[in-house]
Amino acid sequence: MEDVWRKFQQSVSPVTKGTKPKPKAEPSLSANWGIALPWATQTSSGRKGETRLQQLEREAAELRSQLLMQGALIDGWTRFMRDVLHAALISRRETHYAEVIAGALARGVGEIEGVRSIKVEEVVLPTSSSWAPTLALVRHEREHVTTWDISWEPPPEQLSARIRLDGAKFGRSFSVVAHVRELRIRGSLRIGMRPADGEKGELDVAFIKPPMLDLRVRVDGSWVGSPLKPVLVHLLTKHAAANWCEPSRITRPMPGIPVPPPRVIGPEGYDDDDAAEAAAAAAVAAAAAEMIASSAEAEAQAQAQAELDPVLSAVLPLQRPDAQWALDSRLAAALGTSLGELLQRMPDELEDRQLHEGAEADAPPSREWASAIVLGMLRLHYHDSLAVWSPRTERLGIELPQNVQRAAMETVIDLGLGVPAQS
Repeated sequence: MEDVWRKFQQSVSPVTKGTKPKPKAEPSLSANWGIALPWATQTSSGRKGETRLQQLEREAAELRSQLLMQGALIDGWTRFMRDVLHAALISRRETHYAEVIAGALARGVGEIEGVRSIKVEEVVLPTSSSWAPTLALVRHEREHVTTWDISWEPPPEQLSARIRLDGAKFGRSFSVVAHVRELRIRGSLRIGMRPADGEKGELDVAFIKPPMLDLRVRVDGSWVGSPLKPVLVHLLTKHAAANWCEPSRITRPMPGIPVPPPRVIGPEGYDDDDAAEAAAAAAVAAAAAEMIASSAEAEAQAQAQAELDPVLSAVLPLQRPDAQWALDSRLAAALGTSLGELLQRMPDELEDRQLHEGAEADAPPSREWASAIVLGMLRLHYHDSLAVWSPRTERLGIELPQNVQRAAMETVIDLGLGVPAQS
């Protein structure tokens, strides 16, 4: 029995007791070239006449293409959700939020020294989805339910409130006006779209936990109490935690195209009757027309805003008929840097191509580098003007090599290129 066990151990592990295993040699390309080259040039089991190396290159290109398509799908879904949130929760809801703010402050009026009454005189909300909250997809949880990181920091002229506070302190009455501006919100949202019972479905929105909220307050009048900002932030955050955070939620009619309920197929393979199908098609067509009209209005507003931005108004007209940009001093000046800086950061592979294809401003390597820089600048700084520049650069995002796009984005960040003008 012992002999059998010893033979078994030796068969499993050829290293016997008292011996040391030989160290494995480091892999060497030169040492294994005789193996690697024949393998790479062998005909693969893929397409006819295709070597294994060619098969790997083709599959890598297909994977890159799929990643680009997935990125475009997520980008489009994100833009759609921004438009939906703007239409459902922000657009034309000034009166609603005036009542919300008044109610939140009235419940905590005792926390503001000497104040007896609060009146919200004005609320200004963005009129365009260009100023909707910025979203980043975190997770697709299940059908119609997604989780997003949200960041909202619109300019003061797009979001503000004017609040009047009346009261008495130290035997003297007072009446002051607080101007609330520069609101900043950060948090995580769970968004659900429930299937439609009628023409449109419902949108459920809730913060996963109380959001981070900040704002700036300017007071007109003789205010002698403690600073208002901490009290306002506390009361508004308290209201959000009680009414906008899970398990509570905000429910609104779903704007735009209705959310389709799951299809129920009958035993004969048909859905509902023809009349129901026709009614559903009419509802979708009407909703689509509504969204197209809204999109055209948003695009016109984005175009007007882009024309006012000095960087966009300088960079976009320099685009060539082939949808690329030339790498010249005019582009460098529009981006706020020098031509030398842009040339110095050109990737090695483009510099190598210049030896064969030319180093002129409109030579292919120069155009690729300039176009990748412009695309990176637009993606980083000008999401609010997406409707203006996205159709003009759609091809670039697909045609430009990914490593060139990454190097361009690093250059944009390092040099601070194309930073939008502050309002």
